[in-house]
Amino acid sequence: MRKRFLNWGLLAILAVLSLALGGCGSQAVSGNSKGAAAFDAETLRADTPEAIDEELAARFERTKKAADKMFAEEDGHLVIRHKYGRTVLPERPQRIAVIGLEDTAVSLGIPIAAAHLSKNSYLYPLMKEEGIADIPINAETKTINLEAVQQVRPALILMRDSYDRNAYNALAKIAPVVALDLQKEELTALAAARAVGQPERGEERLRASPSRARSALPRWPICACCRRRYASTRIRLTRRTALCTSS
Repeated sequence: MRKRFLNWGLLAILAVLSLALGGCGSQAVSGNSKGAAAFDAETLRADTPEAIDEELAARFERTKKAADKMFAEEDGHLVIRHKYGRTVLPERPQRIAVIGLEDTAVSLGIPIAAAHLSKNSYLYPLMKEEGIADIPINAETKTINLEAVQQVRPALILMRDSYDRNAYNALAKIAPVVALDLQKEELTALAAARAVGQPERGEERLRASPSRARSALPRWPICACCRRRYASTRIRLTRRTALCTSS
């Protein structure tokens, strides 16, 4: 099954690159994009494998340092600081409820007891097959079914921090909650992996993603226009599949 999802991921990457490079000169890059590009599109860089690896390694180190700053040891327990405060983490939790961070959790291969199973999500067949319990969420009001969360008795809850403090406080009465920013995908992957006691999974994912992306890059020269358009597109790779979101 993992091989099947990886194959889908490679096809998705190739499709993204085709769209990004297809209409050279036909569209301008917007300066009002919501997310930040992975790299500065205006900065010239060497395109040798060695230069790319060096830059990606430096980016990984910066992200890892930022993730490390979120954690501290207090009285023999690992504590994470996040948008809504601090959470004392259980040691290697085996039952994790996931709300809004399903993509991250699945990509890390952590033990998910319950998550929001949206039939419109590419993850729906996989999570159903693995017997993950559903946490119903009202899409309009962002109201979380707390009873569904409580029924699975999670040891830890991973929550996207776009849910408000009221949601966080309600969930925190059920189990320790870690609120993470999905917009900072790489940082969130490292933090989530460490929060569940498996930091190596986050590092493995981030180190593997660039090599998969490089294998799908075109082997012909890229003009300045297309280089800017490519730089303004973030490719999010996971262990099972790949997604593309325009920045």
